[in-house]
Amino acid sequence: MKKIFVIAVFLLSLAGSVFADFNLTDWRYQKLVTLRETQPGEFARFVLDKDSLAHAQGSLNDLRLVGETGEVPYVLRVASGRNEVKNLPARVIDQGHTSDRSVLTVDLGQSGLLHNEIILDITSRNFRRPVRLEASDDNQSWITILDQNDPIQQVNHGYIYDYSLEFHAADTTVSYVPSSKRYLRLTIFNNGQVPLEIARVRATKREFEQPIRLNFRPLLVSKTKNEAERASVYTFDLEQTGVPVDSFRVSLDGRNYHRRAALEGSNDLTNWQVLKTNDYLYAYETREFFGSKQSIDFPEARFRYYRLTVFNGDDPELEVQDTEQSHSKFSGLAREVFFRYEVGANYQLFYGNPQARAAEYDLVNYLPTLNFQNTTQFALGTEVANANFVPPPPVLPPVSERYPGLLIVMLVIVVAGIGFVTFRLIRQNLPPNDMVKP
Repeated sequence: MKKIFVIAVFLLSLAGSVFADFNLTDWRYQKLVTLRETQPGEFARFVLDKDSLAHAQGSLNDLRLVGETGEVPYVLRVASGRNEVKNLPARVIDQGHTSDRSVLTVDLGQSGLLHNEIILDITSRNFRRPVRLEASDDNQSWITILDQNDPIQQVNHGYIYDYSLEFHAADTTVSYVPSSKRYLRLTIFNNGQVPLEIARVRATKREFEQPIRLNFRPLLVSKTKNEAERASVYTFDLEQTGVPVDSFRVSLDGRNYHRRAALEGSNDLTNWQVLKTNDYLYAYETREFFGSKQSIDFPEARFRYYRLTVFNGDDPELEVQDTEQSHSKFSGLAREVFFRYEVGANYQLFYGNPQARAAEYDLVNYLPTLNFQNTTQFALGTEVANANFVPPPPVLPPVSERYPGLLIVMLVIVVAGIGFVTFRLIRQNLPPNDMVKP
């Protein structure tokens, strides 16, 4: 079946009116687009993978989706998530403190309202407290919906914290599995410390969907020291250009550190572009605070090499871990291709044509009216070299580069010609010899 499909694609490519600028001989690579999961709806989608991102144009203008009857219009979109928040009425009806805990009871006004977060506005600083959350319909019988001792139920590990030094890290939102109970009872375990000052409590229903991201594992190719800056310099290789990334998570082997860091990108290991100059990496495991930041976000880039500089000061160097369980990675937002599909049809994705222009389809003009929520999932198969690809003729260098002496010869000829013409004009304007007085 696949062979028949490829033959059909080739025959159709010979008809210029059918495929616009698509000619099978101009595209270097192809992938079979295979059905993965069927959903109700008229549209399908697939995510561009590492191969297609690396071998297509950086602009992705050379993507062509081809079906059994011709070129298939598509829409290319950067993956986006969803973060919708609905605020609910919340009123603290009871609040008390003991030596080891603070307890707040919150009334949401009625049962049946779905909620999954309460947000605490806390004026206290530098704390880390475990919490427990219970829910009830009558303010009498309670069920536990979040407990820091229950790893199955916990979403945010059952802790709230605030830590302020040279940086500020805080999370005072208690997230839990959706509930429709009217009452919430929050217990904050103070463990002998001063109770927190809570200014306000809010309840929300949050629907969050993380955008699709692609991860790329780099190779650590070198580690050097910058003695003048008292810094360690780590160079990573993604082994290809073209993949869009905007975040780097480096796995450092260390505890209780806080280091300034900078990140640069390059394609030749010589010319470097600064991506981030003043970020921080840290990891703390203390009684007051437990948390870490081991990632650097930066404007989207498509370099092959990345150079991380960690400023150590007078502290010892940190080692980069590279195991299956703990390793560094780059990540970036996925590129999704949406298209209207026919049930049972076969599709191929072609790419790898540096001269291709961006495709223009009517589909993009009425994009706002389309619903991409329920889409049939497709996946890309193995990259295959297009057997019908014909490399374009080599671009010859200018004549002056091919024949470096030719320019000099032509210049001599031109100068000689100008001299000859000038001499002739002078001769013509001289008086005759018999008119010259002795």
